[in-house]
Amino acid sequence: MKTNELRIGNYIMYADVICKVEGYSGGLLQTDGVYTNVSKFNPIRIDQKWLIKFGFEKDDHVDEIDGVLFVLFYLGDYIVEHWINEDMFKFTDDSNLKIIIQNVHQLQNLYFSLTGYELETTNVIEPGFHYCNDFKEPDGALFFCSICGKKL
Repeated sequence: MKTNELRIGNYIMYADVICKVEGYSGGLLQTDGVYTNVSKFNPIRIDQKWLIKFGFEKDDHVDEIDGVLFVLFYLGDYIVEHWINEDMFKFTDDSNLKIIIQNVHQLQNLYFSLTGYELETTNVIEPGFHYCNDFKEPDGALFFCSICGKKL
C-alpha cells in the first residue's frame, strides 16, 4: 500500500487493529496521533459487513447468472454487487460504471470521488479495536470476536 492510495479518514489495518488515517507525510501515516511507516499497514479487505457499516442496504435475495451467485447492496444511486462464488465486489451505477473493489479504502475513495461526500460509517468497530472478519453482534456495549474470543 502506498500513501498516494490513501486519504485522511480511510480505514486500514495495523497488525489486527483497525486504524483511521489522520494524516501522512512522506512514507509515514499518522493514526492515533502517531506517525508510522506506511509499510507497517495493510488494507482491509472489503466484505458484506463493511458495506452494511457504510450504510448500504442488502437485497433480500441472492440472484444467479450462469450458475454464479451474487447479491446486491444499495446506497442511493450506487450498487455494489457481491459475486459470491468468486468473492468479488463490483461497484456500479445506472450509467454502466463497473469498478472492481478489493479494499475498504478503495470503496471510500471511489465514493468520495463520485459524490464529493465521505462514506460515513454506521455501527462500525471504532479504530483501535481488534478486528476479525467474523464478529458477534453487540452484547450491551461489548463486542467479542467469534473466532478468537477477544473483547472488541
